Amino acid sequence: AIDFYLTDHLGKTTSSQLMVQCLPNKKIKAILSYQLIDSSQLNNWVFRLDGSACEKPDGKIIAYYFTVDGVEKQSSQSILNWVFHTRGEHIISLYAMDDLNQLSDTVTQKIFIP
Repeated sequence: AIDFYLTDHLGKTTSSQLMVQCLPNKKIKAILSYQLIDSSQLNNWVFRLDGSACEKPDGKIIAYYFTVDGVEKQSSQSILNWVFHTRGEHIISLYAMDDLNQLSDTVTQKIFIP
């Protein structure tokens, strides 16, 4: 509870109490999906990496950190398009940061291009 005491220009004082419920900051739940969006050019596979399903019930997500085969890209947007130029297995990861600078856990997936 917070007590407020207000005094007007004539010196009259009134008080009021405000009840405040304080809750801990909930951690972001990182969710990563991907989709092949173009493979029409030789040795170019364009994938959409999507973190838009990440969940943050109390606050907002301000940054997304995508890692593709060890290369990290930071973005304020939840979607990143990435072009792979080689076949085989590729490792993608995502973690996010909220408006209190708390980080989510990292989620990792594998993409296999035959």
